[in-house]
Amino acid sequence: MVVARPQMVLRMCTNRVLEFRNIANDFMPSISNSLNVHEEWKFPRPGLIKINVDTALGMDISFVGIVARDHFGKLSKCWIFKGPTAIPEVAEAFGMVKALEVTTA
Repeated sequence: MVVARPQMVLRMCTNRVLEFRNIANDFMPSISNSLNVHEEWKFPRPGLIKINVDTALGMDISFVGIVARDHFGKLSKCWIFKGPTAIPEVAEAFGMVKALEVTTA
């Protein structure tokens, strides 16, 4: 899968996230604070590379880290990007778009 216009996708995602937040705050003010998900990393099948994306947020900035590992867990490659926003969901979406860009280039 190739994302033809990543900036347009990111803009659309930002709009949808903000729209959702406005609606959610009216109906479910504590839902985003009550979600706590912990997931353990799993090795990919032999012959595959697994891509993981994570973000770090500041006051008005984000950073995205992308890591590629093989089926032994050995680091194949990693990338770091400065993100355009400090909105958590949008920063994560930006990370996914960047991961698609670097892995399909």
